[in-house]
Amino acid sequence: MSHLLGANFTFAVLDDVLMSVDRGHRREVCALLKKRFPNTQFILTTHDEVWLRHMKAEGLIKGKSFAHFKHWSVATGPAEWTNAGIWEEIDAHLAQGDVQPAAAALRHYLEHFAGEMCHRLRGVVEYRGDGNFGFGDLITGAANALTDAYKKAKASANSWNKQEVVIVIGERASAFTTAREAAKVDQWQLNAGVHYNPWADLMREDFKHVVEAHKAFAAHFECANCSELLWVTPEYKPKEQLCCACGDASLNLIVKPVGAKLAAAPASTKEEAVGPVAK
Repeated sequence: MSHLLGANFTFAVLDDVLMSVDRGHRREVCALLKKRFPNTQFILTTHDEVWLRHMKAEGLIKGKSFAHFKHWSVATGPAEWTNAGIWEEIDAHLAQGDVQPAAAALRHYLEHFAGEMCHRLRGVVEYRGDGNFGFGDLITGAANALTDAYKKAKASANSWNKQEVVIVIGERASAFTTAREAAKVDQWQLNAGVHYNPWADLMREDFKHVVEAHKAFAAHFECANCSELLWVTPEYKPKEQLCCACGDASLNLIVKPVGAKLAAAPASTKEEAVGPVAK
């Protein structure tokens, strides 16, 4: 296409083109596309999570330039994995009194969500060669990663003597712990609603509490201002910052070096010393 169109080769759609490419070459394809076609807009589709992560790591896709679809049909088109969409779908099932499909939708989404947050927050999960990680391991890894980020942020704020930031972090960490425990208490009802259990005849009113608990839990992983999911930087080496797109929920994770002095800063730059914090 580059030979035929030259500078006019500015748009291309590649549909799961790496299905037959050796796994060891996926990262190299990312570098190839960036180097050889810097002025071409690519639309890529894939079922391969590793290939997606390589594209992110190599900077082939950035920020919100990708979408993760849970299903699609001729009648409705694609349905994207979003926080807003899934809760509306679950509420619609419960409005009809259909607990089992509501439980299945919630469990399916949480499995996707837990894996995504483990990746974004660099959560620790026991390695499996087949990549078949359990939901319990993923959700625990994600929750532990966010808890650990708050601990690091609090230690950092204390080291810089930013007590107002310490208070904000403490409130966020405490609220997250409460939400995490509430979701954990109702975990058995989620599993019972998905699988056939003659002893577990859950009613709509019963399962609404489960949905509300997990919705509140999941909300702690996103910025209240921009609704973007949180992530940590960098992708490798010691974690330095908990981030969101707008900066409102961002927190510094680096402790002040021993012996370093913090110079007095004007009020306008006070926030920059520690990074913005959630209101």
